[in-house]
Amino acid sequence: KFLAGGGEMSALIRAHDWSKTVLGPPETWPQSLRTLVSTLLNSRFPMFLWWGDDLIQFYNDAYRPSLGNDGKHPTALGQKGVDCWPEIWPTIKPLIDQVRTTREATWSEDQLIPIYRNGRLEDVYWTFSYSAVLDESGQVSGVLVICQETTEKINVFRQIETSEQRLQNLFAQAPVAIATFRGPQFIIEQANPAVCRIWGRTQAQVLNKPLFEALPESAGQGFEELLTQVAQTKVPYVGSEMPSILDRDGQRDTVYWTFLFQPILEDDGSCDSIFVMATDVSEQVLARQKIEESNQRFQQLADSMPQIVWTARPDGYLDYFNQRWYEFTGFDKGYADQSWLPILHPDYVQLCIASWQHSVQTGDPYQIEYRFQDRFHPGEYRWFLGRAVAVRDDAGHIVKWFGSCIDIDDQKTEAGRLEVLVRERTGELVQANVDLQRSNLNLEQFAYVASHDLQEPLRKIQAFGTMLQGKHADRLEASGQDYVNRMKSAADRMSVLINDLLAYSRLTAQPQPFAPLRLEAIVSEVLDLLEMSIRQAEAQVEVGTLPTVTGDRSQLQQLVQNLVSNALKFRRPGVAHVVRINYRLTNAREVYGDEPAHPGTGQYHALSVADNGIGFDPQYRNRIFGMFQRLNGKADYAGSGIGLAICQKIVENHQGLIRAEGQPGQGAIFTVYLPV
Repeated sequence: KFLAGGGEMSALIRAHDWSKTVLGPPETWPQSLRTLVSTLLNSRFPMFLWWGDDLIQFYNDAYRPSLGNDGKHPTALGQKGVDCWPEIWPTIKPLIDQVRTTREATWSEDQLIPIYRNGRLEDVYWTFSYSAVLDESGQVSGVLVICQETTEKINVFRQIETSEQRLQNLFAQAPVAIATFRGPQFIIEQANPAVCRIWGRTQAQVLNKPLFEALPESAGQGFEELLTQVAQTKVPYVGSEMPSILDRDGQRDTVYWTFLFQPILEDDGSCDSIFVMATDVSEQVLARQKIEESNQRFQQLADSMPQIVWTARPDGYLDYFNQRWYEFTGFDKGYADQSWLPILHPDYVQLCIASWQHSVQTGDPYQIEYRFQDRFHPGEYRWFLGRAVAVRDDAGHIVKWFGSCIDIDDQKTEAGRLEVLVRERTGELVQANVDLQRSNLNLEQFAYVASHDLQEPLRKIQAFGTMLQGKHADRLEASGQDYVNRMKSAADRMSVLINDLLAYSRLTAQPQPFAPLRLEAIVSEVLDLLEMSIRQAEAQVEVGTLPTVTGDRSQLQQLVQNLVSNALKFRRPGVAHVVRINYRLTNAREVYGDEPAHPGTGQYHALSVADNGIGFDPQYRNRIFGMFQRLNGKADYAGSGIGLAICQKIVENHQGLIRAEGQPGQGAIFTVYLPV
């Protein structure tokens, strides 16, 4: 009968198979348990009971909602505590043991005890009391929990705290100055950091103090009267760009304010506090003042200029002319039409209007030459150059047009005379160019004929020398043999010199049109030509990755051949000779540095030919590119002394640069820079 009555938990307890628990059937339960379960089931206050050493669980309908759905209900009924609450057992088991041991009740308010319910682990807050339950023998047989879930209350409090914190953050972080004043003395109740920064005080220096005590310099500036007016009339007041004087950082500053004084009305309609929101507009006011001063200075400067100066609105309407305009036109100051049409030559009216409309519509600069009537010489017109550019704001919108008119009549007259002279000089230059081309052609023909005529006797000298050595060697004494050898050697050197001079002269002729060239193919052809020289020098030639360049094929081939031949020639005895041909991409800054004649922009191909030969003294790095310049004796190293001069001429033909670096006994490196 103690389980009789309504309620979900009564029905579940009656239906539960208690014989499978240590408690056994309900009719065998001790009276203390019966009484407590009956009390629990008939209470509308949430109650929970642990009974026995296994802490078998009971709870009533009022406690049931705290278990949620898809969670511990209804399996918690009759279940051991340790099996039911694994997620919080380390937290609540010590409390249960404490109560069973000491028999003293516990009390906890708004305690966070997460439990598994509604399909997940939830943060649940409780206000609860654990109390010991005694059986008939006076021993502690259970622990009764009388509790109330306060999760919703805690969440509401947190929402309120969050809202209040957000309001405080908004107040503190507001970019505008905000404060509240209370009572007839205008006690500063609130002052956010923005207003404190403007006041030049900390919050501790101003809060809960009368306004004009915290800011004594503000007294007598009209603010007290305005605040009193708002408090008495309960009508808001809006001020715009009102100045005030503040003592900040040891100096007195003038601050301009745009502000709102808003009365805060109580329930009875009285006004005891005033809400203040203000913006420091000092920058804008001072900037406008500077603009006004600048405009005044501009007009003073413009009026002193000899040129006509004018401005226009974005729509093209002319709104200002300087003093020079009125002096030239004779119009009265403030001439209403503000137009140049009355003095413009009729032939230029339509052209002028069309050009100006185009600039106004597109924002393009305005520039035109036209003729204005000269009031000092009736019937005559003078040439003027009109110009205007758009003045834009930070967003790129046109805010004004600034223009000028410059008298160019004298220049136009002089330009006509110069035009005649230019035509005359142009004809002379054309004729001079024809003469120069004819001279170059004659020079080429002379070089060819000279080389041919010089080579012919040389070939005979070489041939007869060979015949003397071959057929009449036995008739020649030792001195005769030496003379013949010297003669042939001189003839060979003369032949090389003539060929090199001829090659150099050809470089001054008109080059072939430049075309894209694979530098790798050119180097490969050169190495094939020099195969015998490479073998004789027992040299190793290493070639890196090479690009495609633009130039004259025959000249670039001659350039590479001369540089590689040079590298093969000057080798050190007893040292394995190595020649390296490499490439890299660089910029004009590396090539020319800060030379004012070059812009220092653009990219360059850098082709280098390096060797580990005899090298040279760095002081001769520029001299070696001169004609007939030699750093070594003819007996030691053959050559005409023109090869590097040819290299420099080829590089100049390609608008490039060649540099040499070296150290005695450490080899040399020649770098060619060609523009990409």
